[in-house]
Amino acid sequence: MLEVIALILPIMLPIVAGAAVVRVGIFSRADAHILSLFFLYLAVPSLLIHQLAEQNLAELYDWRYIAAFLLLSLVLYVGVFVVQRGFLKRSRQFSAMSAFAASKFNAVILALPVLQVALGGAASGPFIINVVLGYFTLLPLTVALLAADVDKDGGHHLKAALKTFMGVFKDPLVLSAIIGLALAITGLRLPGWLNQTLQSLGSAAVPTALVAAGMAISLIEVRKHMAEVIWITIVRVIISPALAIALAMMLGMSPMLSIALVLSFGVATAQLIVPLSEKSGVYRTEGASIVGTTTVAMVFTLPILIWICAQIWPGAILGGF
Repeated sequence: MLEVIALILPIMLPIVAGAAVVRVGIFSRADAHILSLFFLYLAVPSLLIHQLAEQNLAELYDWRYIAAFLLLSLVLYVGVFVVQRGFLKRSRQFSAMSAFAASKFNAVILALPVLQVALGGAASGPFIINVVLGYFTLLPLTVALLAADVDKDGGHHLKAALKTFMGVFKDPLVLSAIIGLALAITGLRLPGWLNQTLQSLGSAAVPTALVAAGMAISLIEVRKHMAEVIWITIVRVIISPALAIALAMMLGMSPMLSIALVLSFGVATAQLIVPLSEKSGVYRTEGASIVGTTTVAMVFTLPILIWICAQIWPGAILGGF
């Protein structure tokens, strides 16, 4: 367990530091937005291009991981949606946002540093799959469910989903992934100066993301929606990774990909839910509360998940335990 604690401290201490600088008044919680912009528009795109350009595509993707990701995401999304809509009689929009909160983990700001600390360079493949599939599946589905059945122009809600789907290609994460994959496919090499620049910017991705996550934590609104926050948090950080463990073993996935799947599905809800809920006017306080609560919860659940993974798939996590 001491080895697990040593592994998890580099992830958790920057989060604690981010929360601390807000708590003592050095920064405000809103300042986390600036770090997030640097992270999303410079650090991660640089990291993706640099790492993907040097990847062997034959080793980058695994059909079992892709199938497991899609199946888990679908089961979690549909399961929560059915409970909210069918049993709790919530609106379609509320049910969609709740399902999104339970199924869409923070693939960039939290899963990336967790995977890099646990798996090192081997985290690139799972990370790319997490980002791309998350953007092309759960996000358009949620936008379609949030939209009115018929908009003012008489178009169907499918129009909103298609617009979002096409807009994904403008996202810096997706664009950088496409560039990196193109370099890997063609075998083209970046100039040394450019490669070093990308490596330098990319090295700032992990600490920036973790500090920003800590700065953004807020538990003020949790008490107002305690029941919703608690049960979605349980689904997100306990049920989700438990299902990932079972599915990874059933599919006979490699130890590295199994651990990547479990740890990815064990991190907090994606912060994307906050702007999505603000735009739709649905699930605003619940979404923000769930982001904060799942982030705090993973401080306690992630070490346990890493220990469990080390017992099931020994030797795959960096450090050899």
